[in-house]
Amino acid sequence: MRHMQGHGAATAPAALVLVTAAVEDRDLAAAADWLQRARALVLHDHIGSDLRDCFGRAETSLAIANEELDEAWAAAESIHDTFWRPVSLGRVLLARHDPNEAWRMLSSAEPRCPRHEVLLGLLRARSNVDSAEALTLATDALRLASSNLMLQTVAAECRDSMELVERVAWSVPEPWMDRLRRAATHGADGPVRIDDLHLVERLTQRERDVLRMLPSRLTLREIANELFVSVNTLKFHLRVIYRKLGVNSRAEATALARSMTSVRPTASR
Repeated sequence: MRHMQGHGAATAPAALVLVTAAVEDRDLAAAADWLQRARALVLHDHIGSDLRDCFGRAETSLAIANEELDEAWAAAESIHDTFWRPVSLGRVLLARHDPNEAWRMLSSAEPRCPRHEVLLGLLRARSNVDSAEALTLATDALRLASSNLMLQTVAAECRDSMELVERVAWSVPEPWMDRLRRAATHGADGPVRIDDLHLVERLTQRERDVLRMLPSRLTLREIANELFVSVNTLKFHLRVIYRKLGVNSRAEATALARSMTSVRPTASR
């Protein structure tokens, strides 16, 4: 039992990352499945504050997407982190169409890294969209994102508010901006899909476990840690997966993983 609890605490964060990834893809059923799986892996009264905050962030994100704003507010209030609490509450306030209160709330956020700076700048710009300060914030955030290769961060945060980003598109290289536009709309032709779902049946259970992790933002080392394998072993699995699925990169495999219902999370047996 002690070993199982430790295992749950190690894998729940990965499931929560996939909640966010599914919300960003607007696949709310998959997001709910991942959240349920994460909850099943741990007992809330036996987890630390960091993991509890991760639950709060995931629950806030999913509740906002489902337009359950009272539930989103309650989840955001459960977060103690000095950056993610005001950011999560600010997102709920923006969803409630209360930009003035969102601006006030976001002013208390304490960013700790470039990604935090990008997110905070974009959210504060969204909460005061008609001001000159909003354009300055959006410009600075976009430049920082471009220089730090944070395209997906901007795409996910601004998917429903690209008008603001377009107003400051001049501030970043045009090829990067073009990629951002495609990412924000999942590409002009939509995500890559396949008709032969039997392709996934060629994968072993372990390879399916790896495939499920690819849509997350986890690094290869983090995925390896979650699956209790070495990075070299993970890379071997990836080479086999790419060959079996007929793809050449993690991005292509991720697109297939997101389009195949048969690799979505299922209840543990």
